[in-house]
Amino acid sequence: MLRILGLSLVLSAVFAGIARQDALASDNEHEIALKLFGTNDLQGGLPECRLSFWQHNKDPETDRYAFLLHAAKPGDGRVEPARLKIGGDFYSLQQLVHGGEGGFGQHYVFATSDRKVKVQIEVIDYTFQDQFVQFDKVKLTVIQKGKIPFTANAKGLSGCVPQKTKVSPPSASLPAGVPIGPERLLADVAEVPRVLRTLMRDFAAEDCDIGGAFAWGGARYEISDGYLLWQIPCTMGAYQGAGVFGLTQNPAGA
Repeated sequence: MLRILGLSLVLSAVFAGIARQDALASDNEHEIALKLFGTNDLQGGLPECRLSFWQHNKDPETDRYAFLLHAAKPGDGRVEPARLKIGGDFYSLQQLVHGGEGGFGQHYVFATSDRKVKVQIEVIDYTFQDQFVQFDKVKLTVIQKGKIPFTANAKGLSGCVPQKTKVSPPSASLPAGVPIGPERLLADVAEVPRVLRTLMRDFAAEDCDIGGAFAWGGARYEISDGYLLWQIPCTMGAYQGAGVFGLTQNPAGA
């Protein structure tokens, strides 16, 4: 009798475990699989004027997935159909309600044409910027027929955000200006024209010692068929190597 009772308890525990797993699966089937999306998922990219909401701990400018709901706002004040992602599908929602104080919307309601998906938005905290309103704290609730409503903490904005000026990367070619040819090392400072050496000593001696002993004799650069750039080594302060530059015609005189 005890053996039968023990077996009965074991079977009851197994069936209870199966029942709990079925209930969990059933609960998951009724949850809304709300997904984040990014700028790359917006046709035509991110418009300058828009109504956007994103997850509160995401940044739509740096994070690949951040948006909860996004709609473009043309200059005439209209709000175009909003974009929302559930599971692997994007939904298009029309704005049904827009109201609030302060000249902008603090309450929004969006819905699909068949009303099977709705979004209720409450803006709690906000900051006025130059051309847009920044939503600092938002409650965004998604309602889908046959599912449990899902509420997300969000941030957002409404208005026109000036596009950031893109800085072009530096060109790999030499900058426009004076073209400098390859460096040609000198065997001795004496290769620098005497007149140029004299001028360098007269005008640069107070800032840089030219008369010392150096490990190299200087260098010459061909700027063009008509000019040469010369470099003489010198010392600024204790052991601080530097150089003095001078320009002559090409070919240079003695």
